[in-house]
Amino acid sequence: MDRQAQYYVDNKGFATDLADLGWGASTFAIDRGGKEVATTSGDRTYVIGLADGASATAFTVEVVPQLGQATKDAKCGTLSITHTGVKSVSGAGTDCW
Repeated sequence: MDRQAQYYVDNKGFATDLADLGWGASTFAIDRGGKEVATTSGDRTYVIGLADGASATAFTVEVVPQLGQATKDAKCGTLSITHTGVKSVSGAGTDCW
């Protein structure tokens, strides 16, 4: 969110691709410790990216659980947060954030 805020100030609009915010690709993965890993890594716990429809005026970040984490997060599913700070989940969980 901080990188998007700075990008907005510098460019008068939000980035529509994470690569524009300094990440090497449009999506990236993290392991259990929060370290960036390959999106194909067996150690990945989440893949993070911008949802389809990101524009200069609005965006949603999606955090998709991977591998064993997907089973652990089955009630919550994908976590999302919009440019306005609205948080949501794809599952029926109520204590996900």
